Amino acid sequence: LPNYPLTRRFTMMERVLTETRVLFFYLSLLLVPRIDQFGHQHDDILLSTSLVTPWTTLLAIIGHLFLIALAFRIHKRQPLLALGILWFYVAHLLESTLFNLEIAYEHRDYLAALGVSFILISLLELARTKLRWRYALVLLPVIAISFGGITFLRSTQWADHNYFYRYEVEHHPNSARIQIGYSILLEAQGRYAESMQAIRRSVEIEPDEPGYWLQLHLIAARLGVTLSPDDQQKTLQMLGTAPISATTMLALDHTIGCFQSWCKSLQIPFENWIHAILNRGQKAPYDKAYFHYLLGLTYAAQGRINDALEELRFSYVSDRSYLHPLFVIASIHIQRGERDQAEEAMQELRLANARSRYPRTKDLAILEQQFSKMTAAHPGNER
Repeated sequence: LPNYPLTRRFTMMERVLTETRVLFFYLSLLLVPRIDQFGHQHDDILLSTSLVTPWTTLLAIIGHLFLIALAFRIHKRQPLLALGILWFYVAHLLESTLFNLEIAYEHRDYLAALGVSFILISLLELARTKLRWRYALVLLPVIAISFGGITFLRSTQWADHNYFYRYEVEHHPNSARIQIGYSILLEAQGRYAESMQAIRRSVEIEPDEPGYWLQLHLIAARLGVTLSPDDQQKTLQMLGTAPISATTMLALDHTIGCFQSWCKSLQIPFENWIHAILNRGQKAPYDKAYFHYLLGLTYAAQGRINDALEELRFSYVSDRSYLHPLFVIASIHIQRGERDQAEEAMQELRLANARSRYPRTKDLAILEQQFSKMTAAHPGNER
């Protein structure tokens, strides 16, 4: 099996092997719902790197083969039980096999839970009829009350961000994503020093995730300090070699959003970060147009307009279905009152938007209004 692209921290083989254990983890959440096992993120699940690492991988594979074989064997005598077993597996065919998704999320059990309900009802009916246990059905309201109680407790945790992350950090101390989520909450509350501690914990757990290193820089900017040269060098190293994940992309977008306000100090470091990504050689991201677009935004924020326009133009030429660079080019000319250049950029943008599979008509209408105001204020020829 080929390796996954750079957006995942595991190979396809590792994912498939790990999912054999994850499926039993899902079953445990449904059959024995322990409140401390639930979690918004499950990135703390150990990856299976072989059939025996960890050893429970092989045990899980044997268990799944047994259950599937059992379902086919009993499907005539116990159709509801067989349906429940097969329903659970079919419900997980998409999200727990070869598709390039994250390892585990609890919402993947929503449909599969119906199959487990069939299994429980079937087993209780077998206990009542075959084993002559007259009180078997009494367990139904007991199960409903216990499951409802767990659901109520979990919903109260989700009802408040502070409670939610307090429990998540307590129950999943080795989840880097929970730590980073907690740090973002602390940042929003202005508790920057505590936020920095949570991010440091994320870096300790998953040191090869560039996004966590970028978040360190952002909180340092909040505190008005600069990270050590070692941390800065480590950040560049990670961006030049480690997988560019969704977490990394979110951190880059977050940084772009504060360039003109509280994180101006990161404009030059951000430029270096993008260069590190683009200089990866064979491991460079396939969507280079987006990173040249980010570089163009960086130059624009620094007032290097000619460099910005050059990068934005290169971004669009690299991927003509990507309209963002054209919007920024037109916006720059409009803001600078350059009538002729703005008219040329707007005409190109109109044509590109018209043939785009994903037109941004509303955004274009807003830009058209800005262009009209600019032309009214600058009626002369700027060339």
